Amino acid sequence: MRALGPTAISNLRWWRTITSKMFANSLWQAQKLLHGSQSHIMLPLSLVATASVLVLYKHWQDDQGGDPTKTFLSLIVVQMLPLVFLEKKILSCPDPVSMLSHFGSKSKPFVMSAMAFPGPAFLLGTWKGRGKVLPRGVDYLETFTCLLLRSEPAMVINWQQFTKNAESLKPMHAENGFLKILPKPEGGEVKKAKLMLSHPFSVNEYYKSGQFDFTQNVFECAAETEDCFQRGPTAGGKLATGSRRVYKLTEEGKLVYDMFLRTEGSEEFVHHLHCELEKEETS
Repeated sequence: MRALGPTAISNLRWWRTITSKMFANSLWQAQKLLHGSQSHIMLPLSLVATASVLVLYKHWQDDQGGDPTKTFLSLIVVQMLPLVFLEKKILSCPDPVSMLSHFGSKSKPFVMSAMAFPGPAFLLGTWKGRGKVLPRGVDYLETFTCLLLRSEPAMVINWQQFTKNAESLKPMHAENGFLKILPKPEGGEVKKAKLMLSHPFSVNEYYKSGQFDFTQNVFECAAETEDCFQRGPTAGGKLATGSRRVYKLTEEGKLVYDMFLRTEGSEEFVHHLHCELEKEETS
């Protein structure tokens, strides 16, 4: 049998990488469907489908003179044990898609059975989209990037945002900082978080009140006290006295955020920004 050359081997590895990532992204979409707002329909249907496959498998084994009922049930229990550890791993993994893309074809049936996806870091990656400064009616284009810097003991993410006017394409705003997600308490579904941001107009913000609900794919944070804002000597404009942000991953895979702002002399929060972003595909 003729051995494969270096080029053929390289092409084979490339094809395996592509198909593996396609599988991981397909799994992501399936899990988003199972855990979306229609989960009360999809989860029971998926369980019924799984049970039907198992029953058919048992009858097929019986026809072949194979496993009796006790052995069959034991086989199910043994196969379920790895799924428990896999689901725990997926929940704690900062980038589940990359992790799942490394599974070989023999492991895919086990991976497809994991129901605890997606993981807690849905913000990771580069996002692009369009938003609006609501009080002024100005449309803007945004590039938003979250890079994982550390995952243990607390998750630390570098936060970068750039916007430009949707018509003139002139730069409008930028912010850079760090999002820190603290370890999830035992039995809890919400991770506490802190967000620190710097702005080019000599203002720093500290969102010390934040939480990250990875079961709902929602991140909320608030800066509502005087010590949450630091202004440099050249800072201009109105003095901000409060800021609230809500980021949510929709069932369609869009990242939608809203920002509410309170300024000096007012007690009410004003809906300041609304933006919808789509994740940029990585090569």
